[in-house]
Amino acid sequence: MVLIGKGLLSATYDWKWDCNDIGRERSRWMLKIRRLANGKIVFTLSGRMDAEETTALDKLFRGEPEGIQIVVDLKDLTLVDRDAVLFLERCEVDGIELRNCPAYIRVWIDRDRNYAGIRGEQRNLPDATPEE
Repeated sequence: MVLIGKGLLSATYDWKWDCNDIGRERSRWMLKIRRLANGKIVFTLSGRMDAEETTALDKLFRGEPEGIQIVVDLKDLTLVDRDAVLFLERCEVDGIELRNCPAYIRVWIDRDRNYAGIRGEQRNLPDATPEE
């Protein structure tokens, strides 16, 4: 279900209860997405994010007009999985600003970039280290 109101977007996802116990635990996961537009498009994320939510976010981002700056505010994001971290890393590559990124997510993104460099993978990623 997706509700869209004045600058507000909220998405919830159903889970089939005939799945195993892990499925029942997963059903309590929720990501709230709030969209505000004021020169820039700001998506504020609250809750938990995994691969399912990254697919929905990717569709939302691609639906925005070209040339408009997209900002993702992660201040209230409480838990992510590896797919979510890789998605956020790709967002930065695509020029999307990650605002209020929790330290554990930033460290995870930076480590993944470092490991990619060690493995010799070519990634065109911005440097997240602070400038001196």
